[in-house]
Amino acid sequence: MTYTDRLLSLQGSLAHHALPKAPGARTTEQMVDEARTLMDTMHVMTGVDPDPREDGPSVVMTDMLIHMMHLADAEELNFDDILDQASKNHIAEKLDIYGLGL
Repeated sequence: MTYTDRLLSLQGSLAHHALPKAPGARTTEQMVDEARTLMDTMHVMTGVDPDPREDGPSVVMTDMLIHMMHLADAEELNFDDILDQASKNHIAEKLDIYGLGL
């Protein structure tokens, strides 16, 4: 199967992961499902082995971050600032989940 064939197959399989446009914030479970779908996409694109005894999630997450770093460089964005904002958003979402607010 060629790279293009893999991507076309992946595009078809991603359709069932699309969330309906419903009002309100996505749940943690939905965000985790989206992240797993992104990891599956990375497996297809790069050939990274999803088996935890091989490459596993940690390697895929590292590769995803590296790709985002390259994209930030190409777009002349400060990746450290983006990562800092993402960390703040993650903390705020966790506090909200536990009803602690900000």
